Amino acid sequence: MQHKILSINEDYKNKESYTNFFSSGTNSDNRNKMKNFLSIAINAELTGRQRQCIKLYYLDGLKMKEIAKYLDIHPSTVSRHMRSAHQKLKGVSKYCD
Repeated sequence: MQHKILSINEDYKNKESYTNFFSSGTNSDNRNKMKNFLSIAINAELTGRQRQCIKLYYLDGLKMKEIAKYLDIHPSTVSRHMRSAHQKLKGVSKYCD
C-alpha cells in the first residue's frame, strides 16, 4: 500500500534556518531529525482525535471513509480533523524559520 508524504512546508528550500538545521549529517540523519520533529509536533500540538486521524491515514494507510467507519464518525468529520491537523503542523513548521 502506498503512503502519502506529509509535507509541512513546501517552500523549505529557500529558508536558511531549515538549511542550517539539516546541513550536517547524511540523508538518513536528516530524515531521522525530521521524523523526530514531526513526532514531537504531532504529540504536542494536535488533539487526540486529530492525532488518531493523522496516524490512521499516513501510517496505517487507511482512506478517510475507512477511518470514519473505524472511529464511528462521519467522513466529513475526519476531513475536518485532517485539515485542522495540517494547519497546526504548518503553523509549527514556521518555528523553523
